[in-house]
Amino acid sequence: MPAQTKNLIRMTEGRQAFLKRDYWGALDSYRQVYKENPDGALINFRIGETQYALKHYDIARDYLEKAQELDSDVDVDLYFLLGQTYHRLAELEKAKTYYRKYREISSDARQKRLNVSALIAQCDYAQEMMAQAIPVTITNLDKEINSRFDDYAPSVTADGQMMVYTSRRPSETSNAVDENGDHKYFEDIYYSEWNKEESRWEAAERFSEKVNSPTHDAVLSINGSGDKLFVYKNDSDHAGDIYVSEFKGQWSIPEKLPRPINTSYFESSVSITADGNTMYFVSERPKGLGRGDIYVSHRTSADSWSRPENLGEVINTTGDEKFVFIHPNGSTLFFASNGHLTLGSYDIFRSEIVDGEWTTPVNLGYPINTVNEESTFSMTADNQKLLISAEYPDGIGARDIYEIDLSQADILHSLNIDSELLDRQRNVTVYGRITSDKGEKPAAFLDVIFYDTRTDMAVFTARTDRRGNYEASLPRDANYIAKVALIPGVIEKEKVNLKDLFPEENEFQLDMDL
Repeated sequence: MPAQTKNLIRMTEGRQAFLKRDYWGALDSYRQVYKENPDGALINFRIGETQYALKHYDIARDYLEKAQELDSDVDVDLYFLLGQTYHRLAELEKAKTYYRKYREISSDARQKRLNVSALIAQCDYAQEMMAQAIPVTITNLDKEINSRFDDYAPSVTADGQMMVYTSRRPSETSNAVDENGDHKYFEDIYYSEWNKEESRWEAAERFSEKVNSPTHDAVLSINGSGDKLFVYKNDSDHAGDIYVSEFKGQWSIPEKLPRPINTSYFESSVSITADGNTMYFVSERPKGLGRGDIYVSHRTSADSWSRPENLGEVINTTGDEKFVFIHPNGSTLFFASNGHLTLGSYDIFRSEIVDGEWTTPVNLGYPINTVNEESTFSMTADNQKLLISAEYPDGIGARDIYEIDLSQADILHSLNIDSELLDRQRNVTVYGRITSDKGEKPAAFLDVIFYDTRTDMAVFTARTDRRGNYEASLPRDANYIAKVALIPGVIEKEKVNLKDLFPEENEFQLDMDL
């Protein structure tokens, strides 16, 4: 068989493996082609694309840059992927350059699907947050806890003496691979105990087969007293549901939580209050605001729960909320989201319940949140330690568990983040120009009044300058009607639909001709 034909077959095999999320299988096929044709633009692009999927961003950068040098038209998404790669490497000016190049050459529909303008806004936000880092110390928990595989979802008891977490490592009794999923080892649950004398975590141990099965078993959380372990199971018999195991001398076989907590849809992440009577969890059930939403349910008896309530638009977004943690104080909620304004992927946010209402979520800031994913963590009751799974650069594996010393940072109450940045999370700048005579004359010194469509009440008044320009700052969680009167009694109206904006979009242009 001619070498060219062999390479075409290998490229096809590599692409098929990639689309099945078998990235290592794809890489094996691509490397055989690369040996014979290292200067092919397409093979460099494909390897770069695969290395990016494997989160080997520095390697991906080298192959993608080489592909660009060889043929910048090799793939329509080359510039976008370069932007993504530099974004993940926190080289944010380069990321913005490539995002802008991609925006120049791609169709509007493709740009909207990939949300390029929002990604540029993320880069801007990341630069600002990184410039005012909060004072924390981050320590990798090393090989006692972490492995060269993914380790994540740490949950700690209130006294800080026991930690449970999920790992994708093989073990002596479990080394099966999820061939129908991401081709990694199935998830298992591990635990570690705090060694007081040596001030360190003991080497982690795997839970027994009572808790771990041959397929996916993942930690959702452990309750504060350490006698209830919430577990996620997903296999042919369990469609992504929440289970609970109880410790009575030994851990019991996990039992599925009843309806209405579990449904036929995906449920994940659960956190229960210290008194055991209120449960927060994530679900992808219908009628939510986004992919995954956070719900709350209250205990009605020893083994039953109230109908879950969606936490609403202040917390949930049209994006994805994928993790929730209720602090032992019962009133401070932490959660992970890619729908609120983030530095690049999922970030962790904080909200408090005040007079029965959730406050606007606050991003925990850099370096707790980074340009990569931060989505699972747990805090000790004394607020001194945060255990987090993250993709920080110094990791042993792709995702490691870290301990964050909070002794110098009060993330529960104040983060000392610039108030302007907090306003950008909450508000949108509405700006534009008011003219008359088909745009010929500026409408100077007129009031532009914004009415909340929910209440029909005026909430903000802006005034045009001598050139007809105006600017207003409005909460993003509402829609408005803008009204301008050039002649008394003759009112021009325009809709201002801020709720339709992507979370990272912070500006809305509205021009009016009277």
